[in-house]
Amino acid sequence: MLTGLSSPKFNDALASVHAIQDMFQRDAPQGIMEDWAPSVFQEHPSIDVGNRYFTPRQNALQDCQVAFSASIDPDHILTDAMGDQFIHVEDNQVEYYEYYEARKESRGTKYVINDLLPDFKTNNENDRHYEFAPSVFCVGDIAEAQLSFEVIRLKGKRSKMIVVLRALTLLDKGEVEVSMDD
Repeated sequence: MLTGLSSPKFNDALASVHAIQDMFQRDAPQGIMEDWAPSVFQEHPSIDVGNRYFTPRQNALQDCQVAFSASIDPDHILTDAMGDQFIHVEDNQVEYYEYYEARKESRGTKYVINDLLPDFKTNNENDRHYEFAPSVFCVGDIAEAQLSFEVIRLKGKRSKMIVVLRALTLLDKGEVEVSMDD
C-alpha cells in the first residue's frame, strides 16, 4: 500500500490514476469495467499495489525464466515452490533501490542517503540508485514507486484495472513528521 497522507503531490498522483482508468474505460464496452477507487490508510487515500511472484507456465510461452534475486529468495523457498506449473519472469520482478545523493567534499565525492525529499528529478550525473533489500523498507519511509496499470478479466464478462508495482526506491528513511492543515 502506498500513501502520501493526503499531500498535494499524492493527490495529483491519484488524479493521474483516475485518468489512466478513464483511458482504459474508453476502449471497453459501457459498464464492463469496474471503477477504480483508492483504498484508505488511517483516513488518507492510498493505492493498493502488488505483483505476482509466479506466472502459470502455459501463460508465459514467449517469456524467459529469470532467477529470483538473493534478497527476495535467499533460501530458494520460492524457487522450489514453482515446480513445473509456474515460472518467474521479468514481468513478475519488482526492483528495490536506495537513492543516494552525491555531495562534493574536500576529499572527493561522498555518497550519503538523501536527507531531504528530492524533487524526484536529478541533474547530477553522480547521484546513484543502488539495489536494496525489500525487507529494509518500513512504514513511514519516503519512497518513489514505479507502477504499471493492467486490465484483468473477472467473472461474468467484467474487468477491472489493477496497479502493479515495478520498482520502489527509498528516498528517506528518517522518521517522518507530517502536519496537516484542517
